[in-house]
Amino acid sequence: MEASSKTKCTRNTLHNARLLKDIGLEADGRPMGYSEPDSFKAERRIRHLRRVLSARIPT
Repeated sequence: MEASSKTKCTRNTLHNARLLKDIGLEADGRPMGYSEPDSFKAERRIRHLRRVLSARIPT
């Protein structure tokens, strides 16, 4: 019974991914073919790195 439910879940996931692709979305819901500007990516990466480094506990 477990194997059949796993197969069913996999089919549903693939089916949903195909439907999203049909309407122009990636599997995670973002628009296909859209990429953010490099400056935005760099700012986000710096922001995350600063947060990680400031949260690190000095030992």
